[in-house]
Amino acid sequence: MAKKTDTESNKRFDFRFYGCCFIFIYVFLLLFAIILFRNSAGFDETETPFEEGWTYEDGSEANLGSLRGGKNVKISHPIDSEILSDDALCFESKNIYFSVYLDDEMIYDYRPAPPRLFGRSYGIFPHTVMIPSMEGEAVITIAVDSLYDKTAGFIDDIKLCNSTSYLLEKMQGSAAEFLLCLGVFSLGVVLFIIGMVGKYYGDKRYEIISLGTIAIVYSMWISTVSPIFAMITNAPVLVHFMNYMTLIFMPLPLIIFGTYLMRNKESRLPRYFAVLVAVNFVFSIVSNIVGFKDYHELLWISHANLILEVVGTIYLFIRGIVLKKIPKWVIITIVVTVFGPFAIGIAELIRYRLSPGQYDTTLLYKYTLFLFILIYGVYEFISISEMSKKSQYAEIMEKIAYTDSMTGLLNRSAFNNETEAAKKGTDIYTIVVMDMNHLKLVNDKMGHSMGDEYIITIGEIIREAYGKNGKCFRIGGDEFFAMTKKRIADREFQDIIGRMNQAIEKYNQDNKDKKHEYPLSIAIGFVEYNPVKMTFEEAFHLADEKMYEQKKTMRMEVK
Repeated sequence: MAKKTDTESNKRFDFRFYGCCFIFIYVFLLLFAIILFRNSAGFDETETPFEEGWTYEDGSEANLGSLRGGKNVKISHPIDSEILSDDALCFESKNIYFSVYLDDEMIYDYRPAPPRLFGRSYGIFPHTVMIPSMEGEAVITIAVDSLYDKTAGFIDDIKLCNSTSYLLEKMQGSAAEFLLCLGVFSLGVVLFIIGMVGKYYGDKRYEIISLGTIAIVYSMWISTVSPIFAMITNAPVLVHFMNYMTLIFMPLPLIIFGTYLMRNKESRLPRYFAVLVAVNFVFSIVSNIVGFKDYHELLWISHANLILEVVGTIYLFIRGIVLKKIPKWVIITIVVTVFGPFAIGIAELIRYRLSPGQYDTTLLYKYTLFLFILIYGVYEFISISEMSKKSQYAEIMEKIAYTDSMTGLLNRSAFNNETEAAKKGTDIYTIVVMDMNHLKLVNDKMGHSMGDEYIITIGEIIREAYGKNGKCFRIGGDEFFAMTKKRIADREFQDIIGRMNQAIEKYNQDNKDKKHEYPLSIAIGFVEYNPVKMTFEEAFHLADEKMYEQKKTMRMEVK
């Protein structure tokens, strides 16, 4: 019958587990469905393309995808009032500051002035320029200032349309990616916290912490590229500054994770990369503040560090194989899940260096890295589950090893550990030596079961009296010990002694009908132990002498 109950219990557990998984996946898919099959809530979605027909001041055709460098470069486009219907001029820009004019009247100005620390670049950011009422024809002019001499700025997706509809489209277009970033970020935080608090995980905790850091840094890096983050905060320059910073720090957690994944924890590569990252960080900050180079112009350093990180990981992988530290199944897993994203990443890096102005991380690279984090996240959670079982067993064994089985107090081994720690410190303790009176007589005349009952009762009285104010031990058959940071003159310590005496008196009063020949009693001696002034052995001896003085007095009273 018991086995049937256990089976039914397991079925109920499985039902709960799979039920929760189903609900989680269903809600997640429902959220993505809402995003993918969205509409503009009834806004006018008519659009008028406005990319063709832009010219420079000299009459030559303007390439909006690669605008001329320099300051106050003007591009113009004629506009007819007949094509306007409360529409706005909507577009995205990158690497340019600009002003928009309708004929000679400025109608929009985008020239942010952030603190120098954050740099100048703001990534890709959408704009909606409301066009004043007009009749007939006019000319729209955009006066462009390029942020960088060697990197062309651009204007993209320019059209005449409803401004609210346009902004919603941009936000909704990156919402799925942004939510995915939030999910990966949350996964990273959970892994990081688990790694920090996992005292029984050993070196595995550093692998868990580094993967959590990778998830946090990578998700932040991708989210800063997504326009939704900049639009929500309305701080595109600050968001792009975060993009540069996360890219600077990315190689370090990657190489740390690699050292543990490739079974090369003794490698010094993380130290070298910590130096490289620190130098890159300090040099980039200082260069930007003093006006030497902007973060965008120093991206090549971060890219070089990432390439070095790939080389370092390959070295760790080969070394792990040569030294036969990596199991075969791990080798295959690493080749597929690690070097695949690395190869795509190198290709993306080359693509950026060849065409930095038009660069945007491809979906393939983003989702490959997301998949990498997900796979190893699941792997780490499985490892955590196994280690948790082992840690629970270790806690049980530790409790058994340091707990007295009869009273539940700490035992002699725990006493030795705690007193050795007290000897090495400088804290002052009040140490209390306690001994039950007449144990031999109780055992001989009242039975060993009564002797055991007295010992168990004394353990309960001591534990309840001290509570959280000290540690209590049974160090021998009828010998007990306690240590507390409360001083003898403190009211709290006097209350502890008072509670013990009251509990003993109450026990004897409650059992007076049993006519015990020897009532329960304890002899107590205590002294303050200062490691600077005396040895622990000297303090213990003094407390022991005081306890025996009281024991003699109690014996005389019984006779």
